[in-house]
Amino acid sequence: MIFRQIYRVGKGNRLGLCGALFLAYAAAFLWMSDFSDTCIFGGDVWDYQTLAVNVARGRPLALDEPGEPLGALRFAPPNPDHLRFFGFGSVPEMIAHYHRRSGYNTERTPGHYVFIAGIYRISGIHPKVVKEIQLLMLCLVAAFLPALCRSWWGERGWWVGLGSGLIYLASAWRLAGALMSESLCALMAFAVLAGVEWDGREKSWTSAAVLGFVCGIANLVKGCFYFVPWLAVCTLLWRARRARSRKMGWRAVVVCASFLLTVGPWSLYISRASGRPVFLSTMGETLLLDSNNEACLDGGWHPEWRLDPQRSTEFLYSRPELQSASSIGKVVRFYLSHPLAFAFIMAQKVIHGFLGFFSVWVWLSVALLGAVHGFAQRRLVSHSGGGVVSRERLLGLHKGGVIVSVAAAVPLLWYAFPPNGSPELSDSCWLQPDIMEPVVWGLAVLVGVCCRDMFRAIRVLPPSCQIMLANFLAVTLLFYGSLRFLLVIDFMMLALALKQVADVFMEPEFHADVS
Repeated sequence: MIFRQIYRVGKGNRLGLCGALFLAYAAAFLWMSDFSDTCIFGGDVWDYQTLAVNVARGRPLALDEPGEPLGALRFAPPNPDHLRFFGFGSVPEMIAHYHRRSGYNTERTPGHYVFIAGIYRISGIHPKVVKEIQLLMLCLVAAFLPALCRSWWGERGWWVGLGSGLIYLASAWRLAGALMSESLCALMAFAVLAGVEWDGREKSWTSAAVLGFVCGIANLVKGCFYFVPWLAVCTLLWRARRARSRKMGWRAVVVCASFLLTVGPWSLYISRASGRPVFLSTMGETLLLDSNNEACLDGGWHPEWRLDPQRSTEFLYSRPELQSASSIGKVVRFYLSHPLAFAFIMAQKVIHGFLGFFSVWVWLSVALLGAVHGFAQRRLVSHSGGGVVSRERLLGLHKGGVIVSVAAAVPLLWYAFPPNGSPELSDSCWLQPDIMEPVVWGLAVLVGVCCRDMFRAIRVLPPSCQIMLANFLAVTLLFYGSLRFLLVIDFMMLALALKQVADVFMEPEFHADVS
């Protein structure tokens, strides 16, 4: 009752209520957190920290110069766990490896390390300050999620957003404890979703320009948003054709132009620095090859083809006739040479990249249960005669299946965070990718049987969610399956999952205002 009373008081000022939620979340989770003032030595954190320190000091966009002490960059001394995780036998070997990587950097998009550098210019080189600000970003997403969900689903959406925001923050706040880009990416994902929603309502030149700008900033933070602006533009063009609206078509042009103007200066800079045309970074080409080769049957990232000279002859990419081919050409040649591997590798990428999340598991399973329920209603309830399942019994089975699915996914709310800050499933969690494989293939058969109902469940998603889901599905299939990719939209997936659960157990009409 207390939550509904608070809701009634703040109903006239939803953004003010979201602001109050932000202050409450920030106070609670900052008090809970105990972040160190150092960062992990190794992995992506090495790149982000060294680039940020160099930018803060006014130096070029280069990684650490050889011989500079780790303490000057606020790196914690590597411990045995770090050595094992990153695959090194000793601390000197690890330090020598990263010092060899020193020099001008063209692999990282600038958004995250420029953000860190800006904080360092104000606070000094103190990673703890960055971690606390990253935590505030996650609090901001969780606090304003009810407002976004209300724009999608009305009054029920407000309560869905409130619950999903709290669950999201409780399970993902540890992300802020690493100098990784996921916290800032989550904020950017929220901004993009809000931008798409606002543009869909306003339908103005300003909203289109803002959407393109937000998409550009998101891509400068991390290239995992690459397909979002193009999907948004295609959506606008498709709607313009259906509505025969010339203005809507020109708004798509405005979105595209605003996006290109935002990322254009960086593209020109990095192209000039690398001596060849580069749109966002040079990492994409290498990552594409690392994610689609003979060793990728598990759907993961495998750079062995270029890092292990003893195994190089095993890989297609090492053949002399392919050395001058483009990365895309090499990948096409690989799948043409291994046609049976294509479907298997793509399925593994989806399994490893999507099904490790509570939100995705609940959303997919509840959607599938709804599809099976609809299929059974058409096939069984509509017939007469003995032995036919009643509508009430079908509904009871549907609700029972939803409860079992949600309960089975609860362990996924607690991820295991290894030294580099990327989430991985704990070994104690039964929902491991290897165990999930037969389950997924069985679900795929059910999806095929109930494809019409599943397609309907996807069609009713808010357009902004459709765009974001399509983007991250494309990123996962193009590169590799990793919990890290989808983690930045976990708040959205939680909202979709809770909305589906609410629709199963509640009446279609929901009135939050109680007298």
